[in-house]
Amino acid sequence: MKKVYLFLLFIGFASQGFAKSDTIRNPTVPKEIVASFAKAHPDAKLVNWAKANSTYLVSYREASYNLWTVYDLDGGLIESKWRILAKDLPAATQDYIKENNTQGIQEYYKVMEANGTINYEITALTKSYVFDSEGVLYKTIESLKK
Repeated sequence: MKKVYLFLLFIGFASQGFAKSDTIRNPTVPKEIVASFAKAHPDAKLVNWAKANSTYLVSYREASYNLWTVYDLDGGLIESKWRILAKDLPAATQDYIKENNTQGIQEYYKVMEANGTINYEITALTKSYVFDSEGVLYKTIESLKK
């Protein structure tokens, strides 16, 4: 459930600029979290922090990517996520999209969890699909928007 919440929060973060009332824009972020982020991402630009419930989210630009990273309240990394192009998805994921006619695909993401696990997510109008690093579907999430 936590992953579902984080995913939906990322979508809101990316597209609506924190429309949720339980999200605080540009909060006072503990210096330990800021230092950890700065060490891991020294070339980050356009850094914007937000706090939502028990996480700190940071959006930023690095190289040619827009990224989002989530930290817990103690500064522990939860996951990092960045938007990619369809051609950057694993072949099995691309095949799934073609074979299953997933209507209304809007965005593609690569997600790296704190333990280094890579996943891929695609969002459509009514569902989000989560694939493992090999491109095999392992979870479908119904969208709150219908």
